[in-house]
Amino acid sequence: MRRGAITRECVLKVLAEHDELGREAFLAMYGFGEARSYVPVHESQEYDSKAVAGVSRR
Repeated sequence: MRRGAITRECVLKVLAEHDELGREAFLAMYGFGEARSYVPVHESQEYDSKAVAGVSRR
């Protein structure tokens, strides 16, 4: 697998962390803003696309 690749497993871990911390705390912790255009949805919950992708690559 390529370095920095985003895997399903990584994304699901990030989504769980987001849910645990709450949106505002999660975004503040990683320095991201709210999504403007693209909003992924998982189990009826909306997430901030750039934040999820950025944290998943770490």
